[in-house]
Amino acid sequence: MLLVFDMADPGHTDEALLASARSGAREAWGALIARHQRRVLVALLAEGLGLHDARDVSQDAWVRVWQQHQAGALASLQLPGVVVTQARFLARDLLRRRRAAPHEGQAAVPDAASPTPSAESALASAQSLKRVSLALARQPESKQQVFRLACDEGVAHEEIARRVGLSTQRVRQVVWEVRCALRAALEEES
Repeated sequence: MLLVFDMADPGHTDEALLASARSGAREAWGALIARHQRRVLVALLAEGLGLHDARDVSQDAWVRVWQQHQAGALASLQLPGVVVTQARFLARDLLRRRRAAPHEGQAAVPDAASPTPSAESALASAQSLKRVSLALARQPESKQQVFRLACDEGVAHEEIARRVGLSTQRVRQVVWEVRCALRAALEEES
């Protein structure tokens, strides 16, 4: 029996939408995705993925969760938790594969016309570096420490949390906040 109702209505519970999705209403699954997608993307951004990769991984996670649910591999479907967990596994796997083979999946670098950068390129790079350095210096010392451990030294978030006395989630949040500040500094330039 196919349940028919307005999927955009926020009054519908996840359980009602899930029941409708099980009955074959694709709009119900789409409504669940729309309802929880932001949380999944935020979790992926906290893992260190860019927005494009986060969207791709998120889509894969939703598909896998639905397939696992249809196959009976999931006892219950608690949204968005199960999707966030699946997405984090996929994100970590993607990042691990990229570290193992950094050139895999990346576009080939075009041949440079000259082995030395132009004066304009060198100046633009120096200015960008200066902006980023100043933006980092404006951050509190504790945030700088966390960011340097994560990005300069490649220390795992869990280890940083242990060293500086923060929760792992707070470490991820600090790294994300500093990245946003640095990105904003670079965007001011253009």
